[in-house]
Amino acid sequence: MEVRKTVREYLAGAETMRPQELAFGILREPAAPGYGHQVVVGRIFTLLDRHVHRISAGRVVISPVDVVLDRQRALVIQPDVVFVSRERLGICDLRI
Repeated sequence: MEVRKTVREYLAGAETMRPQELAFGILREPAAPGYGHQVVVGRIFTLLDRHVHRISAGRVVISPVDVVLDRQRALVIQPDVVFVSRERLGICDLRI
């Protein structure tokens, strides 16, 4: 059953460690990623974070963290790895 939500309703929900996304107003709860996927994500994070920190370019975080791409279209995703440049750190709060 499809659950439709606004971005406001989605963000007001309880914090969870389960993967969730809001795709054009439809709540998606995909299965958790597999072991191999997480190994690769961890390695990418480690390498990228080390580089970004060394050159003071911004911040790198790993999922789960909500990234609001489009409030009007109710599009919120949880990418595996997120980079936010130093100049854009102001967009980071509880979510990005």
